[in-house]
Amino acid sequence: MAGVRWSANEYDLLVSFYERYGAHPSWPTILGLRNSLLRLASEERPGPIDEHFRSPDSLRTRLYLLRLVAEEDPRGLRDAPRAMREAWQRRGETREPRPFVEFERFEGEVESRTAARRELGIFLSELETLLGEFVQRAPSLMSATNADNFRAAWAELGQGRNFELARETLLLPAVEEEIVEVGLAGAQLRAKWEGFRNALKRLSEGWTWASLRPSLRWANILLGSLGSGPSFGMIDAIRELKELGEASAEEADEESSR
Repeated sequence: MAGVRWSANEYDLLVSFYERYGAHPSWPTILGLRNSLLRLASEERPGPIDEHFRSPDSLRTRLYLLRLVAEEDPRGLRDAPRAMREAWQRRGETREPRPFVEFERFEGEVESRTAARRELGIFLSELETLLGEFVQRAPSLMSATNADNFRAAWAELGQGRNFELARETLLLPAVEEEIVEVGLAGAQLRAKWEGFRNALKRLSEGWTWASLRPSLRWANILLGSLGSGPSFGMIDAIRELKELGEASAEEADEESSR
């Protein structure tokens, strides 16, 4: 779905958005545009929507091209798709109103999203920081070869933007039921989240495998729950990266105790 051609209705929505917010809107507003496009896609195209569909980066590129068209820049005529130019030409025409999401309402929705989605977003940020430091300290926790492999795998994960994609997905109200179904709301989330946060405190005693292991175990519980949701396939790569580091550190720990 990520490579699906834009429809006329999508370009009409993009033009409407551009006329209100310009070519450089705020990040939450960009997410609001994406949310609107996802809703439109669900109306126009049957079947599941790919998680990479109309990514924020691709939307910024489209808005740049639309600015060239609006300013009658020759590059717009050369590079912008014809459907985009046609949508710009027909702007303002009387068309049947559509129930698009109001972009500024989504900005407020980002702030008022449920506590569960907010806490999970914080968890992902803290885990990303934790794993980044784990990678930096890997040479003292595992063999040189495994540390090099761990560092390369971490760089590759960053290129895939898995953490960013997971946090963006948590902004979508449509995943509300999913996180409840996988045990990431209410008392279940509170127990897992507090377990992870309390385990992190042990690292203040010093970075050793013994002090790091509890945090990774609690993270595994949270990642296992979140990754079982159909919208969170990107979590698998994060969990596998964590397990790669764990296996390498455990191997080194076992060898040192012989």
